[in-house]
Amino acid sequence: MRSRIRYIGAALVLVAAACSSDSSTGGSGTGTVEIRLTDAPSDDFQSATIFVSQVSLQPGDANASAVVVSSTKASFDLLTLQNGVTAELGQNSVPTGTYSQIRMIVDSARVVLKSGNTFSDGSTTAILKVPSGSESGLKINFSTPISVTAGQTVLLVDFDLSQSFVFQGPRSHPNSVLLKPVVHATALNVAASISGTITPATSAAAVYAISGTDTVQTTFANTTTGAYVLSGLPPGTYVVAAKATGFQVSVSASTVLTNAENLTGIDLVLLP
Repeated sequence: MRSRIRYIGAALVLVAAACSSDSSTGGSGTGTVEIRLTDAPSDDFQSATIFVSQVSLQPGDANASAVVVSSTKASFDLLTLQNGVTAELGQNSVPTGTYSQIRMIVDSARVVLKSGNTFSDGSTTAILKVPSGSESGLKINFSTPISVTAGQTVLLVDFDLSQSFVFQGPRSHPNSVLLKPVVHATALNVAASISGTITPATSAAAVYAISGTDTVQTTFANTTTGAYVLSGLPPGTYVVAAKATGFQVSVSASTVLTNAENLTGIDLVLLP
C-alpha cells in the first residue's frame, strides 16, 4: 500500500512529549490521534524499507489493553523521510486519557546498499527480521506520558536509520546487516532545535545531538554551506558532536534547551 507523505516545516518536525493531566484512558469522550513516521539520515543505503502491519497506543495503565490506531499493512522507505518529510502510520479516534507508549508491529525490513557496495555474497539487497517486531511489536516509550484530549493529537515516530542497522563486517562489503531498531516517539506540541555550521563544509560531517549517553537526533551538514539543523529535541541538556572521515571529532559546550527554543549559532570546526 502506498503511504501518504507530506512535509512539515522544520520548526514543527519533531517535538517533545506533551505533559499529561489524566492518569489513564477511560475519559468521557474520544479524540483523534494521528501517528506519523520520520527518519534520521544514513549514507550507507540506497533504500531501507520497513513493512508495518499494525500501530497501537498503550494506555498509561499498564494493565489496560492497547488501543489500535491502524491495522492497515503499509511499507515505508525510511530514506525518503528526512529533512521534514513524514508519512502517516495511522489515524483513528481513541478514548481520551493518558498514553505511555506506541507499539508498532514491523513484519520485516528490506535494505539495498548504496551504489558500489555489496554484501560478501555479491548481492546488494537483504531481507531482515525485526526482533519481536512481528510478535509483541516495537515498544516505543514517550519520555513523558502524553494526554489525548478532544480534538486532534499528532504524534511522531522517529526511526533513527543511522543507529538501527548494524553491519557485520566492513561497511562497503558486509557479511550481513542486523536490525536493532532505535526509535523515539514524541508529540507535536512543543518544538526545540539546535542549528549552526560545520567547517569545512566539504567534510560531509555527521552531526549528533547528545543528551547524557543518548544520541537523540542525527543529521548531516550541508556539503556546500556546512549548515545543519537538529530538530525535535525534548527540553534538556545537550552537547552537539560532529565527525567526518579524516577529521577529529568536535564537540560543543553543554547547552540547555527549553520548550519551543530554536538555538542557533552552535558552530563547530573539524581539524584533520
